[in-house]
Amino acid sequence: CLLSAVLQTAGFEGWTLILIGGAFLGLVSSILPAVGQKYTLKVTDGDEVAMGHFGSLAYYISAWIGGKVGKPENSTEKMDIPEKWSFLRDTTISTALTMMVFYLVAAIASGSEFVSTLSGGQNMILFALMSAMKFAVGVTIVYAGVRMILGDLLPAFQGIATKVIPDAIPAVDCAVFFTYAPTAVVIGFVASFIGGVIGMLLLGVAGGVLIIPGLVPHFFCGATAGIYGNATGGKRGAVVGAFVNGLLITFIPALLLPV
Repeated sequence: CLLSAVLQTAGFEGWTLILIGGAFLGLVSSILPAVGQKYTLKVTDGDEVAMGHFGSLAYYISAWIGGKVGKPENSTEKMDIPEKWSFLRDTTISTALTMMVFYLVAAIASGSEFVSTLSGGQNMILFALMSAMKFAVGVTIVYAGVRMILGDLLPAFQGIATKVIPDAIPAVDCAVFFTYAPTAVVIGFVASFIGGVIGMLLLGVAGGVLIIPGLVPHFFCGATAGIYGNATGGKRGAVVGAFVNGLLITFIPALLLPV
């Protein structure tokens, strides 16, 4: 839908828009997964899947940066966590706690009067905590769907590909990669969001259009950037790569806004 909007702005319409847009979309959908497949194989440890998300260039940049700033053996998944904090290894719990901080800060900054228009009169703090837990539950459902895709749909695709397009591999959504490095998911999200906030402040200082960081793009894109950065640069790669992703998804929209 965004591609069609851009092409319309460029003067295309009708069948010309449909044909050119469809051809371009098809080419990009095939080429982008292949461009960074060497990084994807490091993420999946050799599993034959490709990245089929349109934020993939940022993930590949994150992986490239990770290789420059860190070492893959210092993986986020090998972090030493004291026994009393071992429950944080559970992705659902760590995601819920992280989101609680974000929602509480947002609720307090917005004020009880504004929050009440969204909460239906529910206590502001309780509403923020419940929203964070709902987000974490949603992520858990995503993980369940990912396991289904990896366990059922991919083998089915490979059976079809063997007969129709030999050696073809499926390109899947970014969320499918979350299970390969669950800790990097949370680290990448936080680092990307911080990058988005800093980018917003820099735009404000420069007198440009403010791009307010959204939780959804920073969660999915930032988490995936963290996974790719971790695959090549460990903890440092996850943080720096995801931070750069946060800057990219802040500055690029600001630059393209006039279009």
